[in-house]
Amino acid sequence: EEPLVFPNPTEGIVYVAIATDPGISMTITDFQGSVVNAATDHTNGLYRINLGSFADGPYLLHLRTPDGTSVHKIIKNAGH
Repeated sequence: EEPLVFPNPTEGIVYVAIATDPGISMTITDFQGSVVNAATDHTNGLYRINLGSFADGPYLLHLRTPDGTSVHKIIKNAGH
């Protein structure tokens, strides 16, 4: 099942809803490939990612599950 990444674009907080909870790893990078250490927490398959302190622009969420790897584009736009 494909994970749901919302809201996108975001002002800072992004949620990732995924059915497969065990064995998940997430990495967030900017478009130059640098890893962004965004704070994450989760409850029952709903992950909360805080990009609030990072610059506006595109980011990539690299999601690894037991079923494989997927990449999701996230746009951060604080609306200023």
